Amino acid sequence: NAVKELVLASLLLAARNIKDAPLASERERRFASLVLTNVINLRQRSGKGAEALAVVERLRRLLGNNDPTPDVQAVNLLRSQGKREEALAAVRAARQRFPEETGLLRLEAFTLADLGRVEEAVGLIKPRLTGGAGDYEEYLVLANLLMNAGRGGEAVEAANKAVGLAAADEPQ
Repeated sequence: NAVKELVLASLLLAARNIKDAPLASERERRFASLVLTNVINLRQRSGKGAEALAVVERLRRLLGNNDPTPDVQAVNLLRSQGKREEALAAVRAARQRFPEETGLLRLEAFTLADLGRVEEAVGLIKPRLTGGAGDYEEYLVLANLLMNAGRGGEAVEAANKAVGLAAADEPQ
């Protein structure tokens, strides 16, 4: 039951004396992130998007400005609400603050694909391909983007490249 889970989440945070002040301890940050992410998901599933966004902002206060987790949560929430243009603006703003965060780049690609801008999405991922074993995840992202766009042949090609890299990485 969602109400019981929300009460439990509140009790868990209270037991650790987690309120709204920024958390210094990495352990407390991980704990609060886990608990509040669950609360965000509960609010979202209950159709309470505004309440979920309020929890995202609480998470941002707790984690501070050096953690992209609240941004990822906000973008995913906006995407789930069909607010794709807002999600795109939010993920681009987050990428400005966290340019090295690969997850945000991928999230931007998926958001662009949501908007039907698959070529732009693919254009974000393809430059990351280096020709090495590290391309595995990027090929999986490409396969997913292309499959969702109805471009099955290209998706299979990207997936096969990922499988080839995974197989090459396996010990003999």
